[in-house]
Amino acid sequence: MKNTVLRNYQQDAVDKALLAYKNNHRGFMCGDKMGLGKTIIALQIAEKLPKKYNMIGVVCPAFLVPKWRREILKRCDDKRKYKFALYSYSDLTDISILQQAKSVGYDLIVFDENHYCKNFKAARTVATLGDKGIHISGDRLLGLSGTFPPNNVGDCYTWLNAAHSPLALHGYETFCREFAASCYRNNFGLQVTGFVPNERWMKYFPPTYIGRTIDDVTDEIPDGLRIDNEIDVPSAIEKAEVKLFGRIIDDPDLMEKAIAACPSFDQLTEFRKMQGLAKVHEVIDYTLDAWESGEKKLLIYAYHTEVAEKIAAALLKKKLPVTLITGTNTDPDERDEITQKLNNVPESVIVATIDALKEGVDIIGFSITLFAEIDWRAYALEQCEGRTRRIGQVNKVRWVYFFFERGVDKMMRKKIAEKTKLAAAIRGTV
Repeated sequence: MKNTVLRNYQQDAVDKALLAYKNNHRGFMCGDKMGLGKTIIALQIAEKLPKKYNMIGVVCPAFLVPKWRREILKRCDDKRKYKFALYSYSDLTDISILQQAKSVGYDLIVFDENHYCKNFKAARTVATLGDKGIHISGDRLLGLSGTFPPNNVGDCYTWLNAAHSPLALHGYETFCREFAASCYRNNFGLQVTGFVPNERWMKYFPPTYIGRTIDDVTDEIPDGLRIDNEIDVPSAIEKAEVKLFGRIIDDPDLMEKAIAACPSFDQLTEFRKMQGLAKVHEVIDYTLDAWESGEKKLLIYAYHTEVAEKIAAALLKKKLPVTLITGTNTDPDERDEITQKLNNVPESVIVATIDALKEGVDIIGFSITLFAEIDWRAYALEQCEGRTRRIGQVNKVRWVYFFFERGVDKMMRKKIAEKTKLAAAIRGTV
């Protein structure tokens, strides 16, 4: 590759992947945490892999297609014999595009952010890792995801099945019953919790996976510190919570059962938005204090668009240089370009929804990230944290979480911790 010198830990990942392919494993997963250069690793693997078709496929979220194109032009030899075909997950749900894509033979197909394919029934999973998906046209598969698996061990199945792993020979339910701590059926389908590795798992999974944290491999990236900012529960929130769930707001386990039995999903959704809006003034005060103390680059996440808009409007009134990024006010293809520009200005406040800015962008120089709301999805929060602590960051970063000390927030934090611990156990990183 040109303009590129791999770091030792990146070369280690390349070497392990090439060894796996040499040993006839069809699929390899690079699960390095955000910021360690998985794209560079993938391009080096693509260059070094022996080729028959001289064709590399890349499947990624739509907003990452421009980034992949830029990285290929920047790093791959102009005189190389092999070519790239870039597709988004949404592209391949179009049957005509999928058929055209499958008409080509690929030496390697890269699935970036492949936790997108966790649900084997989803259209994008069917088109990519399903039995008739694009993967059948590839000799070798490479998955990239710093948050694999996103929810439970069952989410590993589609990848392992497409990779022809011996772990996934006998179907989804058989896989879950072998490796989950608990697996049973109810009115909502197959319920999968926990993880129990066995001799087969330890034989077949580690040779096809590598996953390191920043602190595992380098000290060149400054530390990150997670800060919990507890907020007293306002009386209006407490009354609404008691009305919905009863007086159990100090017990996360009972709260979880109450939410599972909640008769109205819409009521729960509106309550969570109400919680977010109730935190806005605390987030504004924290931001202004940080700004006055000299912190001139801040990133603020909210779950709900309405919460993000309210925070942005309040800070604009205070004359702060605010950029609002949500799923409705920006095109996904533009977000990388927007953040690249903001990286190079001395003063900036980005207010974004989690889903609009959790993946695919490097936000360098922003040392404080505020989470005005928390998310059910542990992997989504981890992806957001990874935007700022990555190669190129020169400042220590802080991630500040605003949450209520009781009730739904307390229960959600418990579930987030459980999911994070479970994913680490599945990856073998605990």
